Amino acid sequence: MTKSTDTSALSPEERMAEAVRVLLRAIYVGQQEKDTEETRLKLSVLERQLLGLLLITPGLMSKELAAYFGVQTTTMKSIIDRLIQNGMILKQPHPTDKRAIAVFLTDQGKEVIEGIRAKDVENCKNILSGLDDARQLQFIDDLEMMAQRFG
Repeated sequence: MTKSTDTSALSPEERMAEAVRVLLRAIYVGQQEKDTEETRLKLSVLERQLLGLLLITPGLMSKELAAYFGVQTTTMKSIIDRLIQNGMILKQPHPTDKRAIAVFLTDQGKEVIEGIRAKDVENCKNILSGLDDARQLQFIDDLEMMAQRFG
C-alpha cells in the first residue's frame, strides 16, 4: 500500500476529502498504537465524542445528546447504557428538571477522555510537524473557521 496517492486529477473538494480521510486514519491508528486503558476499551468514535462533550458540557439529557449527534434516541440510549456498564458515565436527576435524567462523566470516564484528548494533541503535533510555524498557525486558524460553521 502506498503512502501517497496522486490527487492531481481530483477536484479540490475530492482532494480535501482524501486528505481528511488520511488524517483521520492517522489519528485513529495513533490512538490504537499504545496499549492503554482507552484503547483496550475499544470505544467507538461516537462514544469518544460523547465523553468529550460531557467533559465540557456535563448534565445533558439523552434526547439532547441524540439530537446533537444526529442519531435516534434508542441508539443514544444503547450508547449510554454501554458507557454506564463500562463505568464511564452515570445518570442522575437533572439539576433543574427533576422529571428528567441527566448524564455525567464518572471519575473514570473523565480520566479516560482526558487521556484520549492528550493523545489527540500528540497526534496533531505529529501531523503539524510537516509545516513551518506560520503555516501551522494559518492551517489551525482556517480549520477553526471551518469548524465554527458546524459547532
